Amino acid sequence: MSHTNRTATLGALAMIICLGAPSLVWADPITVGDGWHQFSWTGSAGVFNNESPFTFNSASSVDLKVTDAFVSGDRFEVYDFGVLVGTTSQVNGFAPWTSDPNVAYPSGGFSTGLYSLAAGNHSLTFKTIQEPSGYPSGTAFFRVDSSGSGQVADVPEPGALMLAALGLAGLAIRGVRQRVGAVAGRLRPARANCGSLTRTDKAQRGADWLPFAVSPLSSPGSLKASSHRSWASS
Repeated sequence: MSHTNRTATLGALAMIICLGAPSLVWADPITVGDGWHQFSWTGSAGVFNNESPFTFNSASSVDLKVTDAFVSGDRFEVYDFGVLVGTTSQVNGFAPWTSDPNVAYPSGGFSTGLYSLAAGNHSLTFKTIQEPSGYPSGTAFFRVDSSGSGQVADVPEPGALMLAALGLAGLAIRGVRQRVGAVAGRLRPARANCGSLTRTDKAQRGADWLPFAVSPLSSPGSLKASSHRSWASS
């Protein structure tokens, strides 16, 4: 084969390879705290994201959050400068379709990952290792935030909501007990004063409740007479 024919053949092979391979999308550098970024892949499990590596620099440690979206069932390996950082969670089951990473990440129905990266330069790539049947290509999301920034508001689980309700109920019961205790405290002095009354005072107070006037020191005969007069007058 002549040199000219060999060159033409190699050029044709290179063109076929380029046309057959997924086009590489150049990824712009990202900034810590600037929100969610998309990455996509084309082909079956085992391929890396279509974009060039996502690069950034951080002056302190950061949290890297990764989430599947759209159709659930994808899983990823996360690499930093070609070194495996971690693998997103295994999810078995169905999750409602969503294109919002703020919904997908805390839902528990999509594969997610949370990784701590040290300060310095970073170059992120994502490898798809699992995908749902019939969906050989897709899109997912990631974001980089300062460690502990809490940029993603997690949806409380049912158990957490129940604990919160029990806590509020406990506070309400405690408030009722405190109010009852305060009332009981105001009543104690009055009860103590009742204990200091003489026998004559107690008899007089008891007499105030009778339907007819009785002197505390009245004799049985006078009580009978007084009672007889009261009934007779009526």
